[in-house]
Amino acid sequence: MILVCNAGPVIALAKIDRLSLLESLATSVSIPEIVFHEILAKPGVENERILQATRTFLKVIPSATQTTSQLTTAIRQLDSGESQVIALASSDLPLATALLDDAAGRRVARKLGIPIMGFAGLLLAAKERHLLDRVTPHLHEARDLGYWLSDELIDTVRRLAGE
Repeated sequence: MILVCNAGPVIALAKIDRLSLLESLATSVSIPEIVFHEILAKPGVENERILQATRTFLKVIPSATQTTSQLTTAIRQLDSGESQVIALASSDLPLATALLDDAAGRRVARKLGIPIMGFAGLLLAAKERHLLDRVTPHLHEARDLGYWLSDELIDTVRRLAGE
């Protein structure tokens, strides 16, 4: 799997010190340059973890400069980070999965036929591949460290994980 990541899931994984899951689950992990700068603009312990990941497996990709008119229209209402994730996933990296948590970004990606995954889905995939024993504690830890996750999402993921 090729992943193009938005800020939220990367920050959440860094907060709980599980960025290595990206490397274990994907053959290639990229982040648009604009998303990388967005992440580093907010201080936190996760920044050093993300910087370290860029030295090993997390590739920072220049922003897409050309898009089709259909793509331009579809991503117009999204923020610049989500727009770049979708643009890169749809054109520069064929068969890429967009790692997005934002509902608007996920909706646009679905309309464009781009596979999507979020932070919670990535944890579920890690459990399925026996990289994690449990998912729920990691969701609670991320939330305790400031990553917003609804009770409904946590309950749904807990059920899907059989926990």
